[in-house]
Amino acid sequence: MRPSRRHVIADIGSGTGFLSELFLKNGNRVYGIEPNKDMRQAGEDYLASYDAFSSIEGSAEATTLMSQRGFHHRRTILPLFEPDAARGEFRRIIKPGGWMVIA
Repeated sequence: MRPSRRHVIADIGSGTGFLSELFLKNGNRVYGIEPNKDMRQAGEDYLASYDAFSSIEGSAEATTLMSQRGFHHRRTILPLFEPDAARGEFRRIIKPGGWMVIA
């Protein structure tokens, strides 16, 4: 299923921004959540031309996003976070009826 342009994306573990760019090219609003300062800066530099991208210092366990902001889609990398804490955070921010993708 391809997300529609109305979907807001939280790319958790966004790193250098390559996956975020795919969503941005689709017309989505993307919040890139990245705990590593150097990786986050690389993503900010790479995606600087996209107004719909926001880079956020956060982690899978603490995204700093508001509860149920309306996210329908997420990406995360399993070995980089504590699964139980991240699951709770995902439940906190996902929109009712929303969905997530782990890639």
